Amino acid sequence: MREAILKRLSRRTYGEPLDEAEIREINSLIQDINKKTGLTLFLETHAEEAFASKKYTKGFIHHATSVILMKGPSNLSNLKEKIGYYGEGLVLDLVDRNYGTCWVAGTMDRSVFTEDDNETLVCVLIVGNVGVQDVPEKTVRSMIRMSVKKPQEMIEGDTEIPEWIMHAMDAVVKAPSAMNRQKPFFRFSGGILTAEVPDDYVMDLVDLGIAKRHFVESSGGWFDFGNGGAYHSGSEIV
Repeated sequence: MREAILKRLSRRTYGEPLDEAEIREINSLIQDINKKTGLTLFLETHAEEAFASKKYTKGFIHHATSVILMKGPSNLSNLKEKIGYYGEGLVLDLVDRNYGTCWVAGTMDRSVFTEDDNETLVCVLIVGNVGVQDVPEKTVRSMIRMSVKKPQEMIEGDTEIPEWIMHAMDAVVKAPSAMNRQKPFFRFSGGILTAEVPDDYVMDLVDLGIAKRHFVESSGGWFDFGNGGAYHSGSEIV
């Protein structure tokens, strides 16, 4: 399993703002994704107003100043899922570089960010420098750990599920998800593995992309985009 998957935590308290070298490093990662995928992710380094009021943050986010706007053309197929899939790849690359991150959809003031008419802002990814977890972060983390599903709760099969799939499911249960609901579900039927989500909440398809990314980070191969997309072996991750 990739080390970044084991290290990744949703960080809610941040330290010093990004310096110029860190901004360049993060922008380089973002530009590479945009070129490959058609997404239009953007690093905003003065986003503190989005998290200034407890009305939005519920008191869980502190000193966040920089976010990556997770957005793309409104007509891009499977936009939300691609935001999750490629965005979580970015998260893991940022964790490799010792940045803290946190996916945020609701606990922010969205009016701070402007949207082009032909683009959709799906959510944001907080990014920044972090230190030792403070007490509120540890409390939230403890609550999440108590509710994390087991791999076998997120998959079913019509035959015995191969060991390599269950190994990759160990990474899936470590994927972040909206309100930690872990709604993505995998099926192994007729020798074919698929992944799906109910899609009855605004972030469900993002979570599906994130879950697929964690799977392929541990197994290789790739998934078709789309709810119920099938897994294929033998190709590198984009």
